[in-house]
Amino acid sequence: MPLNKLQKLELLVKSVDGRSLMDDSKLVMWLNEHSAVDEIIFKIEELLEMCCLEKETLEDNGIRLIYNQKPIQLANSNGEIDLDKLLAAINELMHPDFEIRFWKGSYGMKDLAFIPLAKELWDALEEHLSTSLVNEEFRKVEFGTKLFYLDAVSTQKYLDEYLKFKSLF
Repeated sequence: MPLNKLQKLELLVKSVDGRSLMDDSKLVMWLNEHSAVDEIIFKIEELLEMCCLEKETLEDNGIRLIYNQKPIQLANSNGEIDLDKLLAAINELMHPDFEIRFWKGSYGMKDLAFIPLAKELWDALEEHLSTSLVNEEFRKVEFGTKLFYLDAVSTQKYLDEYLKFKSLF
């Protein structure tokens, strides 16, 4: 299974338009700004074939996520959890075992594509193709990363940068 995932990701990087490759529900999770926290956790666990990411609701309506007995807390803002911060927190919690990356080809779409993988698979892809090439296709999700709440100008800027990269193929 992991080799198949690596082969698909390599094809994606080397293709001009990888949207058909991103239909693989065993590789990609499509999220939008209305995705529920529980739904995101379920999808991540399903794609990584693991069940050890816990969520606790706190009295102030924030949440605490726990992975391998390591907790991280997220505050609730206006009744909702910020999905950019949620994904960054999950990435931080699961490090160094797993990593979620954003597929830049989904900039400007209603739903955004994320790929959770074992960290060793991301490392193998970077070693095989080069870190810079992989980073042109996939964005690391870290605290401060804005994906769901971008304005139209920023979205277009990022999409133009991605399309310029893809024009090289």
